[in-house]
Amino acid sequence: MKTKEISSILSSKDWRFRQIGDTEDPLGDFEDWEKCDLPFQWQINGNFRYYTGKGLYAKTFSLKKNNKVRYQLWIRGIFYYYHIYLNSKPIEHSEGYFSTHLVDVTKDLVDGENDIRIVVSCPPETSKKNKKLITGVFSHWDCLDSTLNPAGIWGDVELRAVPLPITIEDFKIFLSDLKEKNIHISVKVMNLGARQDVDFALKLIPHNFKGMNLEFSFTGRLSRGMNEIEKDILAKKIKLWWPYELGIPLLYDVFLSIKAKDGTSVQTSLKTGFRTVKVKNYVFYINGHRIFIRGSNIPPIEPFLSEVNYKKVKEILILARDAHMNMLRVHAHV
Repeated sequence: MKTKEISSILSSKDWRFRQIGDTEDPLGDFEDWEKCDLPFQWQINGNFRYYTGKGLYAKTFSLKKNNKVRYQLWIRGIFYYYHIYLNSKPIEHSEGYFSTHLVDVTKDLVDGENDIRIVVSCPPETSKKNKKLITGVFSHWDCLDSTLNPAGIWGDVELRAVPLPITIEDFKIFLSDLKEKNIHISVKVMNLGARQDVDFALKLIPHNFKGMNLEFSFTGRLSRGMNEIEKDILAKKIKLWWPYELGIPLLYDVFLSIKAKDGTSVQTSLKTGFRTVKVKNYVFYINGHRIFIRGSNIPPIEPFLSEVNYKKVKEILILARDAHMNMLRVHAHV
């Protein structure tokens, strides 16, 4: 069995940035570029500290196009309005700051040199009675510098080559029944080939503890187009995740593979723990055990999301734990 790999093509390194006026053509030839690596929210750079207009990101890259794959452009975080151009063609525009954006660009790429440009803006809103932007605490919050503007790309940008004809678009897994130890999987599968029967294989490997691997398999039928597969699996030997005061937060590395009729397979993975959370009469229960919730309201760790990293988040969580908290509410985050 041969597993088809997903490869990344577009690096977050060596991008270009410049200010762009409302009347300027984002596809124009410019010489006054600033070199940058993504993520890049431009007010972090001293040259653009008080700039609140539009920003233009650009990169030129070479591609040997392969007709046996789909090409997906992933933007992991962008603030707030954006327009994407690929090889002088507008391909996507949207708004927000809290979601990953995915665009299929297979038809827009060419064999050879490609040019991508992204226009980003987060315009200041002077009237609080006519706000249009949904920015949480990142606008008009008295605890942040009023001159700060969060505009820019705050997550990685990636171009992925995804094998045909089957790709896994989304995958979720969780504990659905505590008593019976049922786990539920939800997977979205794109099939660009003919309708076919496939084999699913699920493997759970202990991540932070010693224990046995768990393996499950089942069959399914994929129609042409997008398929949404829901499956309940009995997992009697699964170990539960617990908050620190009740036990150990046990985690698994989870792998899901789909084997097609031609013998090839695709695979995705994630890291997770299995537990249930229920609330009854304002009382919380974790895995059926009553727990007294003690927590706090947490503001942004950094005023610019691109500067948040694992180390900083871990430090905050350790401080909260040492203060005997077991819950944090993310303040005014959409």
